Amino acid sequence: MDVIERGMALRQALAQVGGVGAIDRFIAASRNLTRADREMLGGWADDPVRGVFEVRSADDHAISALNLVDDLYYRVYGLARQPAQESFVTGTLLPLTDDDEAWLASGAETFHPWEDAKPVARFAIEMATREPELVFRNPERVSQG
Repeated sequence: MDVIERGMALRQALAQVGGVGAIDRFIAASRNLTRADREMLGGWADDPVRGVFEVRSADDHAISALNLVDDLYYRVYGLARQPAQESFVTGTLLPLTDDDEAWLASGAETFHPWEDAKPVARFAIEMATREPELVFRNPERVSQG
């Protein structure tokens, strides 16, 4: 849980200086960051995941979601609110661990009810078409491409 709490504190501090786009400036100005914090922030700059996520399960701490753009599963912490199990979330995820086991919501998510499945699916297709690099995060899609 420590890495999640640390990530949420960093996300909040980063939001105060301009968000994810200001990571380099934030790192340069924050002399008291630990090495682990600097590495986490570097991962946020290098490896964010944008997508349309179908919520598959939820508990008190996180959701498990399938990204409809890259067809990979993510365990997501730090959402602004707990979505329903049959719903969708659009937004950006930030890596919390090197092994891709835990992700932090960036804080700018949009929640969609299950009834919006068709327009949400169209949006996922548009993202994949407009930005194919999002699809190729998945190694299986790379080999198919």
